Amino acid sequence: MSFKPTAPLRTQTGFTLLELLFAMAIVLVVVVATQRYVAGVLTDREHLSAQQDQTNQINVVLSNMQNDVARAGFIPVASVSQWTEGQLSNVGVDVRCLNNNCTNKELRTAYWTRENPAYDCVHNKVETTRTAGWVEVENVYRFQKTDGVWVLGCDGNGGGGDWEGFTNPTEGDIEDFNWTLDDSVGANGAKLLHFCVTTRTAKNNQIAGGSQPKSCKTGEPLSNDGAWVYQTIQLDMLVRPSQVGVVP
Repeated sequence: MSFKPTAPLRTQTGFTLLELLFAMAIVLVVVVATQRYVAGVLTDREHLSAQQDQTNQINVVLSNMQNDVARAGFIPVASVSQWTEGQLSNVGVDVRCLNNNCTNKELRTAYWTRENPAYDCVHNKVETTRTAGWVEVENVYRFQKTDGVWVLGCDGNGGGGDWEGFTNPTEGDIEDFNWTLDDSVGANGAKLLHFCVTTRTAKNNQIAGGSQPKSCKTGEPLSNDGAWVYQTIQLDMLVRPSQVGVVP
């Protein structure tokens, strides 16, 4: 009786429990690191988007403000019996203090227009009495605090005089601001209106510090190394002296 040789037993190799635990630990570290990186990128994008939205809102207000300043000071006629001295002298550009130490100011612009209908800065219809077909539009730009955050807005003479904010306080904070009206730069009564606003947006450690802007009020540098990213927007506007026009 012969015996057939049996095939050698094949041994199966695999991961030991220790190797499996080690591999799972590596995968877990990679997953956690990836999640943190993606979360940081998304947070950065949200902060940068908020800063850009705030800048765009301020630029829209500045564009409207420039139009008002350019039109202010124009007197439609030299002498018409219907016009009073107060009507002729009321138009122009003024920077007025809102508190005793003048740390908060507002910008007032007033001009005459023959637009019909005419609208103020918050798009309220100006329905005051017209003189020789002309109506005065008065807009007042100022900063007010909303929920503890400075907001740039305006009120005009077309509605009930209610101030309306144009910047969104949830998309960043306004650190400081300043208006100055310099009457020493131009001839024949021309002035230079200087507007400055510094905004700040929260950041995390992955956002680069960027440039170092200066405070609008003190001129001191603002560091971007902390929890905020600062941005300063400045605009100079020429305020022409009052001039007399002719009714077409």
